[in-house]
Amino acid sequence: MPESFTEENEARAFAAATNAIRLNPQLSFAYLARAALLARVNVTDALEPALCALELNPNDVLPAGIVGFSWRMRGRPDLALRWLRRSANRGQRPGMNAAAIGDAFTELGQDDAAEQGYHE
Repeated sequence: MPESFTEENEARAFAAATNAIRLNPQLSFAYLARAALLARVNVTDALEPALCALELNPNDVLPAGIVGFSWRMRGRPDLALRWLRRSANRGQRPGMNAAAIGDAFTELGQDDAAEQGYHE
């Protein structure tokens, strides 16, 4: 994170995202911003706003990755894989989420698939 992104600036950003949602509940980017800020503290709290962002903009790959990571942290690597793959298969940068995909396969005991995920 840049040095200018202090706790105070993070709180301002969170307040701005919350206010943007209040002003325009159809603004997917505001939900994505809220999810990304929540994920910095506790990724499981980011699930709901990330799902809202996806509902409003199903083609956005970033919230799908947040949803996947949130499910993984909740102990559901099976669900995480669905979302992480969705994110990876929809134009995400090559290798994006590859480590998380590998980790989810490892947690499922699928070592060969995990190795392939890590190689990406």
